[in-house]
Amino acid sequence: MRSLFASRYLRLQVWFFLLAMTVQLFFYFLFLWINRSSATQGVSNAFFSTFGLSLHYDLFIASYLSVPVFIFWSVGWIAGRSLDRWRNWLLGYYFLVFSFLIVLLIADLPYYAFFRERITRSVHLWIGSPLEMVKIIFLQPIYYPYLIAFLLSAFLLYRLIRSLMRKQEDSAPLLIPTGNRIVVFLTWGLLLFWGMRGGRIYRTIQMKEAFLAGDPFLNQLPVSPAFSYFNSLTAFRLQFSDDELAMARVQARLGSHDSGHPFARQVQPSGSPKRFHIVMILLGSMSEAVSARLYPCFFPDIVHRIDSIGARAWYFSNAWSAGIHTCNGVFSSLYGFPAMMQEHPMSTVRAASQTFSGLPGTLKRLGYRTEFFCSHDAAFDNLSTFIPANGFERIIDRHAFPPEAMSNEWGVSDEFLFERAIASMDSSAALGTPFFTLIQTISTHEPAAPPGNTKYRSSFQTPFEQAYDYTDWCVGRFFETAATRPWYDSTVFVLVGDHGRPFVEDYPAPLAFNHVLLLIRTPGMGDTLRAPINQPVMQIDLFPTILGILQQPYLNTTPGADVFREPRPYAYFSQDHQLAVVGKHQLYIENKYGSRFLYTLDDRS
Repeated sequence: MRSLFASRYLRLQVWFFLLAMTVQLFFYFLFLWINRSSATQGVSNAFFSTFGLSLHYDLFIASYLSVPVFIFWSVGWIAGRSLDRWRNWLLGYYFLVFSFLIVLLIADLPYYAFFRERITRSVHLWIGSPLEMVKIIFLQPIYYPYLIAFLLSAFLLYRLIRSLMRKQEDSAPLLIPTGNRIVVFLTWGLLLFWGMRGGRIYRTIQMKEAFLAGDPFLNQLPVSPAFSYFNSLTAFRLQFSDDELAMARVQARLGSHDSGHPFARQVQPSGSPKRFHIVMILLGSMSEAVSARLYPCFFPDIVHRIDSIGARAWYFSNAWSAGIHTCNGVFSSLYGFPAMMQEHPMSTVRAASQTFSGLPGTLKRLGYRTEFFCSHDAAFDNLSTFIPANGFERIIDRHAFPPEAMSNEWGVSDEFLFERAIASMDSSAALGTPFFTLIQTISTHEPAAPPGNTKYRSSFQTPFEQAYDYTDWCVGRFFETAATRPWYDSTVFVLVGDHGRPFVEDYPAPLAFNHVLLLIRTPGMGDTLRAPINQPVMQIDLFPTILGILQQPYLNTTPGADVFREPRPYAYFSQDHQLAVVGKHQLYIENKYGSRFLYTLDDRS
């Protein structure tokens, strides 16, 4: 029996299986150490249960990585044929597979730092702009430690794999009877099958088993990043309503009676139509948490200029982004549709096969000049294709600016973007043409840091705070300049965050990630102090709400509503793998794994 389990085949399999387990175990403790500030007393008390559960997820991954080699080599081993000539292919397989595992384990660290969840297929959202993403990763110092860690790990991994294989090659092959070979095959095969079920007998381990308690960090801790990623590639397990029932409920909620379109309703305002200019500023990662009006404890006075602008505006203190990515903020704010989980709204076949009217298309038909100003390359997020096809006449990106205007790898500094936009607005106003201008800022995007080409000097200490202070200064400077223009009093200004930041891990779906800043300022309709509006409002409501301010008739084919005419009882949003509904006192969360949660909110909600 000793010689039976001393075969080169089995030893090599076991060595690589243990290597996969060890690597994942190392990153478990590294992840725990890096995020030790998130570890509450509950995490300490539940450490052994989370650690034990993590071994099940690691076992699942290690077993699946071993299966291809197990099948390939076992066929030849049972037949008594030498497979030494395939050792280079085996070396290549192990190196590629372990390299990809290392990529997932390392990439999970910065991914979790921002999204507060383990890595998922959401990283594919940017696969349509590979050159931009490579440039951002390789040119931003914040990612250098991760790149160095990967290169060093890959080098050591290659040396270790070669060493293990050579050690087994140097050992003399054992002559084992065919019957014993079959016993080894079945034994090891059954063990791998057990491992592929996560060490469970009756059913395969599932993602929802990680949700041990109400602590969001505790629920993320035991999950292997590799398991999280591969599991996110599988189908959703949500329970959807019957299509006819869902359509009937939507039509009843919206007051739609068009059998061909569940959302369509013709809106006829009662007032006189206005042809005010529209300026929408889409602020990167602008969570409501940075505002001192609601959260003075976080970053006092960090956006005090925006707060002062909001004091004389319709300031929506209960505003929610559709998703947690910039592409969601752009699409939902402009075209009035919510974010689908783990889907890029402007890069899918469905998006390319139809046109969306929304705010830009409707205003364009009303004779508006429509322009989109973005700091990065328009090819990123498929803007260069999607935006011109859906209501915008021009898109102005980084290529329209001189080199000295560049802030970082993301593109143009906010101040240069605002200056160029002001000049374009002046040109449109001089022609007597109403304009709709969208300005997408970038400085507060991850990694948030002030540009090196600005003359503004922030009084804050950290680059993160300086970035928000800088954008706040740019917005304040823009309003000061706009106030000197003749078109200022006939303009509707909209400031909205594309998404927020998960400053606080309060729930499995951190509210600060979708709770965004939103204000609408109309100098020509009364520039007096206004109290905050506390009713729920969503990005998808901007299109009908702005048309309502303009008192223009239009066809609303979106689930969005004019919040001044149709107050919402709740808001809903997506965070990639989960949906959430937030009301006045409760928060409902359902994730793609079939788990559901209901929480009672505090008074702040």
